[in-house]
Amino acid sequence: MSLTISQLVIGSKIRVQEGEDWVDYWVMENDDAGAVIMRDKLLADSQKRNTGNAAKWPDSPLDVWLNDSSEGFISTLSTAAQNALALRNIETYVFENSAIQQIPRKVWIPSYMNLMGTGDGTIPAEGKDWSAQLYLITGAWGNDARKAMVTDTAGYWWTRTIKTQWLGYLVNTSGALVDDNPKSGYKIRPVLNIAPTTVVVDAGDGAYALTGDGNVPTYHIEATEIVSKCVERPVKARVIYNAVDLTNVSVWVSNNAGDVEPVWVNATSGNEVTLANDAKTTDNWMLGVKYYGECTAPNHGYFTEPELFTVEVI
Repeated sequence: MSLTISQLVIGSKIRVQEGEDWVDYWVMENDDAGAVIMRDKLLADSQKRNTGNAAKWPDSPLDVWLNDSSEGFISTLSTAAQNALALRNIETYVFENSAIQQIPRKVWIPSYMNLMGTGDGTIPAEGKDWSAQLYLITGAWGNDARKAMVTDTAGYWWTRTIKTQWLGYLVNTSGALVDDNPKSGYKIRPVLNIAPTTVVVDAGDGAYALTGDGNVPTYHIEATEIVSKCVERPVKARVIYNAVDLTNVSVWVSNNAGDVEPVWVNATSGNEVTLANDAKTTDNWMLGVKYYGECTAPNHGYFTEPELFTVEVI
């Protein structure tokens, strides 16, 4: 089933393609200007707010990088996602003018007001209160609602709000708002504005995906596993596995899987394969498996038998 993003309620999960990965975002606002979606996890790389000591946000290096479609954050998005971006006027405090200014942006980061539900008492409030949205997403209030992960570990991440001319606010690993010099490097949690007419599709697991073509996205799993070390060269092997809820499955086996460029031989479950390779660069022969499969929801398909793979040397 497909919908326009304008039909989604606050707190809906949206999946956006960044490079080869599909990444979860959350709908924080939805109106005639578009759907404001915030990334669930932090970007892996740290960024400085500014290269100098000034903490200003408009046209800072980080602001510019987020909106750069050539080499910045926007360039990492799929063509469909880039085409769906729309300008929205966001509020930001400009120290030089001692006033809130509206600036048009496609991508930005949350403000103190978004996260705390109020201004800091010195800097005027920028944007709307997202406390209720954060509760819908996390089931928590306060610091626990503001914590964000890189993968499985909480990170420090920038907001766009300044505390003084020389300090910017950020969220620490406990979810509290603290401040630091803008030349310090911390994680980023991008916020995107998506045009209201953008079509999204039901991904079947409680999320919607921005695919651009109305089709359900395909997710892939692939990895290489070293199964065992062998003193004698494995010449024949049998791989046993079971692919659950996966399509386009491919499995390969190698007797020099520890090398920089292993020799892989295609294998199907239960069938004997010949490992003709007779060269290695490691001390021992490394018996390994490489596998690939596709599914229609993240973490939906998997390999098992009864563990990941069983490889018998014949």
